[in-house]
Amino acid sequence: MIEKKNLLQQVACDEDKILLSRLYDLARGARGGWKPSVFFLDPGKCRKIRLWFGDCEPVLWGGYQGAERCMVSFGEEAADGTWFPVSAVEVTSSVAWEVSHRDVLGALMNLGIDRSKTGDILVTEHSATVFCESALVDFLLQEIKTIGRYSVKTREIAIDQVKIPEKKFREVTDTVASLRADCVIAAIYSLPRGKAQEAIRSGRVTVNWEELTSLSAELCTGDVISLRGLGRAELDEIGGLSRKGRTYIKAKRLL
Repeated sequence: MIEKKNLLQQVACDEDKILLSRLYDLARGARGGWKPSVFFLDPGKCRKIRLWFGDCEPVLWGGYQGAERCMVSFGEEAADGTWFPVSAVEVTSSVAWEVSHRDVLGALMNLGIDRSKTGDILVTEHSATVFCESALVDFLLQEIKTIGRYSVKTREIAIDQVKIPEKKFREVTDTVASLRADCVIAAIYSLPRGKAQEAIRSGRVTVNWEELTSLSAELCTGDVISLRGLGRAELDEIGGLSRKGRTYIKAKRLL
């Protein structure tokens, strides 16, 4: 495992240093059994945990296979999701609603809930499922009354009863002058290049869940891009050159 001093040198902000210090101590103390975190990590930090703590056998769990936001546990033996204090709260409306992930997250933030205490939020036509730390369930059941302009009801639902909605994507195919971030983002989101550059400069773009700060950074196959207000996309494929020397790209834009 990477030395603690070297690990902390790889992050810039104090908040990340505190988080990684906590995880390091958790990993070092897991020799005698499983010690799960009681907070969720965003997908970018989950990637780093697999890299930095690979020899500590990290297990990440967010309530279902493929969850993006996960808790982490360290240990020397196999474990499954039952080790983690992860629960699910279902929020339902009696009418079809026009509610987004952002609406549900906003309702949670308005209740003063720390984002690290909630995992993925899955939204369908009539309901939303919020994965959360188990200790938070009673609070959510009592306090969530509305989402946006809709009155809602809540109930705890067994993890294995949660129906995971299929993600829907729109395929985008285009050519770009180069794989510079501003070029690729402009193509994926159908923006003028100047607008893409403005979005990057204003801190509205993340790549692999980290803020993009360089207009000229080259993007790679598999990169996950998020442009605030316009959603998420994944750079699915980088092809050859067109007759005019432009590079073919294919992306999946989340609907």
